[in-house]
Amino acid sequence: MDDDVVLVGAEENAADVSRVVKKLARRSLVEIIAHGEAVVRPVTSRASLDIRDEDVQRIVDLNKRFVYSGMDEGAPASER
Repeated sequence: MDDDVVLVGAEENAADVSRVVKKLARRSLVEIIAHGEAVVRPVTSRASLDIRDEDVQRIVDLNKRFVYSGMDEGAPASER
């Protein structure tokens, strides 16, 4: 269980859940992460803070992603 990956999500439509799970099963974890990074990069790169302290920069970047994650569902498809 030490190396297991757990994905948690919510969706009301069981068919959509099944479709996404099948799609994820065909990809490696590295591919899934790379795809996710490519999707969020245009949005998260719009505004940035460059901090000299590497640990603080990582925290700022994670928090920015957290804020955007709560807002992306209502964005037009062209902005997702």
